[in-house]
Amino acid sequence: MVFAVVVLFLILFLLYMACRYYWNVYTGRWTTTMDYLKKDETCVGKRIIYVEMMSREQIDRAIDNFIEMYDSEESHVERPYIQATATGFTLTLKNSTTYDLFCYWVNYLVYSDEEKRFNKYVTALYEVPCDAEGVWRQFAGETLKFFIPESDDEYDNVYFITKDNRRFKQEFDGPLIPMSVACPHG
Repeated sequence: MVFAVVVLFLILFLLYMACRYYWNVYTGRWTTTMDYLKKDETCVGKRIIYVEMMSREQIDRAIDNFIEMYDSEESHVERPYIQATATGFTLTLKNSTTYDLFCYWVNYLVYSDEEKRFNKYVTALYEVPCDAEGVWRQFAGETLKFFIPESDDEYDNVYFITKDNRRFKQEFDGPLIPMSVACPHG
């Protein structure tokens, strides 16, 4: 009888954990943190950042500072390819750039100019492969548009929009939060 109760408890516990995992995957709530997204990531797809209202010198300085801060033996940071456009610059990161590092790039470029303290002219695109698994399944085949709204006062997060206008806030030390209120950007 005790064995049957233990087995029943174990089955219920495993069922609970499976339901909790799938709830996280499909709602983006509870424990869907940057670490979960990084763990399920395949590192395939375009990673592009568009920057306006910054000179080439400012961009080069921001890139050098970013690489100095984040390059390490565990995480090598490569210099993005920079191309001038009619309105600014396009920074193309390696497709293998991890999700967390991509988010840090976007955030750093927005806040890199000490004089302005905020550059609302930074947007980015992050391509999710069609065969994405786990937490990424909800974004499979999409190109997510990243930004930070001018109203941001936390300085350690980014926001993104899906093609069907679902909006999310990615906290660096917290969860991926679905936003029910429209963000003022995009």
